[in-house]
Amino acid sequence: MSKLITKIILTVLMIPISNSLGALLGYLFSTNTIYFRPQNNSTWIIMLGKYIFVVAYWVLLWRTSIRWTARRVRLTMVIFTAILLIGALGFWVFRAFPIQAVRFAAYTLDQMIPITWLLATTLIWRETDVERIDRLSQSGTDVISCPTCGYSMNGLETARCPECGAQFTIDALVKAQHRHEQEELSQA
Repeated sequence: MSKLITKIILTVLMIPISNSLGALLGYLFSTNTIYFRPQNNSTWIIMLGKYIFVVAYWVLLWRTSIRWTARRVRLTMVIFTAILLIGALGFWVFRAFPIQAVRFAAYTLDQMIPITWLLATTLIWRETDVERIDRLSQSGTDVISCPTCGYSMNGLETARCPECGAQFTIDALVKAQHRHEQEELSQA
């Protein structure tokens, strides 16, 4: 099994594993056991433990696949801080309003926070067109990308971009690739 397939399977399992961790923490912090005594703030501890697990699991799983720029690190920290603040708000709502409907809303919010983390980091961490072209170039593969949208046109039998629909001649594509390389060299 390839590393990518393994990462995808582990990604799919992350939410069920985090919910199982939440259930385990819930049991430990709400029951008299040898190790723990029930605490008033056990819900907060459970939620915080679950959020930290999701963040750590996700970062450790994908850390080597991400090109960590200062912008990506900064936005990742902003998202992490935001989910902790939203979690604190959910905890406050859960504790402040004993009405069952409000508690259900707080529980739903608790379930949505890890999903929001996943979606936000997926958008922040995704590879840009320039990074993709650079990665493919470093692998020794000639990269032919659409001059209009940057879509990889490697392996296509026509000079029409399937992503944006732009039509090119072979000469125009080759010239655009060389022009793009020259622009990158002048920016460096």
